[in-house]
Amino acid sequence: MQKLVGYVPKGLEKLASLWKAPIPDYAFKGWEEKGLGSLSLAYIFSAIVGIGLVVLIVLLLGKVLAKK
Repeated sequence: MQKLVGYVPKGLEKLASLWKAPIPDYAFKGWEEKGLGSLSLAYIFSAIVGIGLVVLIVLLLGKVLAKK
C-alpha cells in the first residue's frame, strides 16, 4: 500500500503484524521466477489448501453445534 498510495493508514499499520500469510502471493519461496506454469500450480495448490481448511472448519463447527 505504501508503494501504491504513498502512505499506510495508522489502523492498517497496527494490524499488519497480526497475520502473516502461510503462502504469501500464492507462490512458494523461490518460485517467483519459474514461469507461468509453476505459478499456476502454486495458485491452484493455495486454492486447494484454502478450500480444505474452510471445509474442515465448517465440519468441526457443525459437529460442535450439533452436540448442543
